[in-house]
Amino acid sequence: MKKIACLFVLVFVLGSCKQKELSLQESVGEINQITVIIEDNLWNGEVGDSIRKKLTTTVKGLPQEEPLFNLLQHTDRNGDDHFCQNRNIFIVEKSLDNYFEVRSNDFALNQSVIYLSGKTIPDILQLFEQKADSIIKTVKQFEITESQKRIAESALDTKKIQQTFDVDLNIPISFELVAEDKKFFWYKKETQNGSSSLLVYEIPYFEYATQIENLNRIIQVRDSIGACFIQSQEDKREGVMVTEKAYTPYFDTISLAGKKSFQTNGTWELNGVFMSGPFINYTVLDKENNRVIVLEGFAYAPSSSKRNTMHELEAIIKSVKFNR
Repeated sequence: MKKIACLFVLVFVLGSCKQKELSLQESVGEINQITVIIEDNLWNGEVGDSIRKKLTTTVKGLPQEEPLFNLLQHTDRNGDDHFCQNRNIFIVEKSLDNYFEVRSNDFALNQSVIYLSGKTIPDILQLFEQKADSIIKTVKQFEITESQKRIAESALDTKKIQQTFDVDLNIPISFELVAEDKKFFWYKKETQNGSSSLLVYEIPYFEYATQIENLNRIIQVRDSIGACFIQSQEDKREGVMVTEKAYTPYFDTISLAGKKSFQTNGTWELNGVFMSGPFINYTVLDKENNRVIVLEGFAYAPSSSKRNTMHELEAIIKSVKFNR
């Protein structure tokens, strides 16, 4: 039955996409964008409402509400085929069976295509509810990988990081080193609407504790780093970067480069100065070398979207590789 369902789904798409198996072109599309191929009667009803609710949920840790993904909807009625080149495609329809699959490069190279179908609307809704987290995880990881590919094509020389920490890190050439100390580096990229920054530094090793203890330690460390290195040009004594106290940062324990790590998302501010923005902090417990490596990205872009800026910083940080 799965094969039958898959056949129906493929016929649905291939009828408009006109796939040429032997001449696939490179996929296109903006970062964090999903093309949803679905009939209007489904998109304008419960199914569309559920898809929009899940896939455009607010990104955690940003000062303003921004959607997780941008969605573009197409149907099978217009006969256009340009959407087949898009990097992330989500195909939803009614068919003879309940079906879900993630495929690669069906209509273009470097492409993720997610198929979801159900016999009835309740079936589609139930299956989507079950698979929504998996869909989000799949697209997020695919977009991180895409960003890392783009960065690697034009990366900065990071020999100083390699020599100091014995780790590899891919940083876009658009960043420049603006401050350094014995075990501290600050890279910064100026943009039309503000700036984005990457910090790399080392602190003494500490043992795993409770979540609240680890979060408090991370906040204390980053605030002390802010007091030492990240200050207002107008008032270097009072205007230092601190973790915003009005909002508790999001905290999670993850694995980064094969090592236990803490991921913290929140907002920062400059004391006494009307400047603030989001940050993402990865604290990596490098027990083998009796140290902790901290990789943090933060942005300043007042009145502008910061989702993709933070995405780029996350992609940079997740490119880290330990050489020992």
